[in-house]
Amino acid sequence: PRVISLKEALQYYIDFRSEVITRRSRFELKEAKARAHILEGLQIALDHIDRVIATIRKSETAEIARQNLMAGFGLSQIQAQAILDMQLRRLANLERRRIVDEYAEVVKKVAYLEDLLANPRRILFLIKEEVEELKTKYGDPRRTQISEEEVVEFREEDLIPHQRVAVTLSDRGFIKRVPSRAYTPQHRGGKGIIGMVTREEDAVRLMAVADTHDNLLTYLG
Repeated sequence: PRVISLKEALQYYIDFRSEVITRRSRFELKEAKARAHILEGLQIALDHIDRVIATIRKSETAEIARQNLMAGFGLSQIQAQAILDMQLRRLANLERRRIVDEYAEVVKKVAYLEDLLANPRRILFLIKEEVEELKTKYGDPRRTQISEEEVVEFREEDLIPHQRVAVTLSDRGFIKRVPSRAYTPQHRGGKGIIGMVTREEDAVRLMAVADTHDNLLTYLG
């Protein structure tokens, strides 16, 4: 993990969304082209519906029917199979207008997706549109209120945490400050307080407990 700026975070998001949209568009384009190919075959079948049905009925097997459709009407294997997958009654009742309208919509979608994939700027506009759509659908008023206030003067001692400390003064004039918890009374048989470590031939003369934000006044006579 590493700390990044807001600009970097936004760029990572844009790159991610661009990749997602590109992958999604390629998949949808492949599906749309496949559907358009089948619809083209169905239109050919509608143009020769009686002959197509007769060809299917006189064929002994599905494989023979597929080969006859491909040879007799210039259909691809995929188109011929799509026709064979339909029941004859359903094939005979196909509505030309529905097929034509769907084909027009699919062709329009193919053109849109091809243009989108060929133009990165269009992808950026699409990202913006999708974000605005999410904002409209899920956005709610900001809960944290932002207000302008006077700038408080910052002091160096604001960085110092409050802590109870013990300050000691030795006979030789050394001053020492340590956390107060470092000083604990010794058990029976000991002398002084644990934590009062001094130099050789030196002893603690004075100890005071204070806060790290307290002021300590010393006087040297």
